Amino acid sequence: MGYDAESLVAAMPALGAEIAHRRAELTRLDQEIGDGDHDENLARGFSAVLTKLRTVEPETPDKVMSLVVTTLISTVGATATTPWQARKGRAFYLGERSIGHLDPGAQSTAYVLASLAASAAGHAAPSAPAESTAPAEG
Repeated sequence: MGYDAESLVAAMPALGAEIAHRRAELTRLDQEIGDGDHDENLARGFSAVLTKLRTVEPETPDKVMSLVVTTLISTVGATATTPWQARKGRAFYLGERSIGHLDPGAQSTAYVLASLAASAAGHAAPSAPAESTAPAEG
């Protein structure tokens, strides 16, 4: 099963719920490299997404995701890092001290993608213990 615009919009509350479920972990990850507000920012971002989706009906999956991404970025901001030394985002300012810290933005993105994939397959979002999130080697 894939997504059409309607099913993708219907999956958004589950994404927000998955982020809420992972709140403590995302706070801990962000406290290691930043100010510990990543979970609050995402909650605010998904709230804005859900509000916007109540007033706008995107016609295609691409338009749904475009609305989600632009809303999250305009509400929360965006960062990107690698599993090694951060080259962008807030962790960039830590230089070599960023090595070995899992980026909360990358981790929350992984949860969003896993939740979407599970929803598309007709399953509940996977839930792993919060401490089992070490980055893969390689």
